[in-house]
Amino acid sequence: MKQKLFLSFIDQGVISASNFFLIIILARIFDKADFGFISFLLFIGVLINNIQISLITQPHNVIAANLEKKCYEKYTNGAFGLQLLLIIILVIISIFIYLLEHYEMLKLHDDVSFIIFSVFYLTLKQLQDFFRRILFTSSHISQILISDFIAYGGGILVLLIVLYFKIYILYQTIIFITIPFVLSIFFLTLTSKVKYKFNKKDIQFTFKKSFNFAHWSFLSALTSWLGTRVFPITLGLLVSMDVVAIYAVLMNIINTLNPIFFTLTNFLTTVFARVAEKSNLLKQTINVFFALLPIVLISIIILIIYPKEILSFLYGTIYIQYVELLQYISLSIFLIALANILQLYLRATKNVKYIFTSFLYSSFFSLTIGSYLVYNYHIKGAVLAFILSWIISDTLLSFYVFKSYKGRI
Repeated sequence: MKQKLFLSFIDQGVISASNFFLIIILARIFDKADFGFISFLLFIGVLINNIQISLITQPHNVIAANLEKKCYEKYTNGAFGLQLLLIIILVIISIFIYLLEHYEMLKLHDDVSFIIFSVFYLTLKQLQDFFRRILFTSSHISQILISDFIAYGGGILVLLIVLYFKIYILYQTIIFITIPFVLSIFFLTLTSKVKYKFNKKDIQFTFKKSFNFAHWSFLSALTSWLGTRVFPITLGLLVSMDVVAIYAVLMNIINTLNPIFFTLTNFLTTVFARVAEKSNLLKQTINVFFALLPIVLISIIILIIYPKEILSFLYGTIYIQYVELLQYISLSIFLIALANILQLYLRATKNVKYIFTSFLYSSFFSLTIGSYLVYNYHIKGAVLAFILSWIISDTLLSFYVFKSYKGRI
């Protein structure tokens, strides 16, 4: 188990390193407006990813973990069918947006081809993510690691080629970073023991099995995104893409601990789901939190003491004036870590509806008071609203974990 957990950390490290360098390189080669628009699309991609995880792969990790082989294959095939349906919906929405752009009823960007290729990139990225997350249930970590080295390690290699040849055209850059994901999908499908097929009965089987868990998980993911991740979208719609670029730069630094948080979620959700006693589960949850705490506190201290040096080293002088904002937003690392641990417990005890309830209140805050702060105070308002939304979420999640442990829910 320790070896698999170690490999999981390496795997998530590869993904996060790729995403981290992607933002740095894009921020350096494009101006604030173009980089802000790319970031705007990537933040929408986070929403799509959250939908996929909550409706399809996360229920699979919890429910399929306890199924016999025949039912496991049937459930997995059904999950694949649901993934294809999600992709079809995304394509239809994209065609609709393209038509609006074509007839000048909507104006997102001057380069329509960039928007089209961005859709292909996000769609293929989600499909690759589906195949890799399915393997977490059967703990095929080495296979996941290889596929992610192809997709994300290949992405870093492609970005270096883009830098070397100075290919600073938006749509061409997107095409290049899409290619490694295509190769990774081929690898995952060719090496998979499950022969994926689109089967209506399997989809119905999976839907019925996962509905109770999945619909609460989906609502939780949606409200979580609205509660804590919606600010770059409100910045883009209410202020400007230039400000989205600033927000993306700050968040890229804050998200450096995401490999740890995501690995714990991916790996421990299945492990914790098999723990029957709530007392043992709570003890394990607390142990995980205190194991994380030193890393979290050291990260915050470094960002508070050396913000100017970090911004200058990563992005040059263009974002150096936002030193104080980086110091303030660094405090959210603790809040995000705590939220991830609390959600892990609630998912393992199948109390995902209370994750939804917690983020419902933070969503209401973000869409009302948060939007007011963004509109009137721009990037400063977004940072303040981001921190306050996590405080609200953590307070409510803690309350529901306590009630769950006491057997009151």
